[in-house]
Amino acid sequence: MNTVQGLRARYSRAAAGRSDAALAIFAICLVSFVTHLWLFYSYFGSRPRRPEPELGFVYKLNNHGSIVYVSKTETTGLALLMIAFAIAGLAALVVAPKQFAPHRGLKLSYPTSVRRQRAVLLCSLAFWLALILFVGPRIVDFAVGRGIIL
Repeated sequence: MNTVQGLRARYSRAAAGRSDAALAIFAICLVSFVTHLWLFYSYFGSRPRRPEPELGFVYKLNNHGSIVYVSKTETTGLALLMIAFAIAGLAALVVAPKQFAPHRGLKLSYPTSVRRQRAVLLCSLAFWLALILFVGPRIVDFAVGRGIIL
């Protein structure tokens, strides 16, 4: 194998690894956004329309003029999910392998098979969903316990 073929093979393996990493990071983006939407709309069906300080529902949540009041834990959880969404989206774009095409600029390239991409994405979705559901409340409680209310 000559040096050019060796470099191409090494680049291909590195690009495949970056492709897998980008998909795993993109899964964070998807899961955090869907979880945020689910919680956001579930709060509108179950939280009071007026502040109730004795129960801790004092933080306003607005949806196009429809207002409900949530607790500090709930508002911090929603904010952390949106922060995770934004950071993961940017990170996925940075990590994803790209190729320069003359007169067309950069384009994303995924050098792995669709079957492998699907497996990486589904496994990552399941992992991040489990992490958000089981560890997320503890992270939010830790932040709120330290006085971090977003």
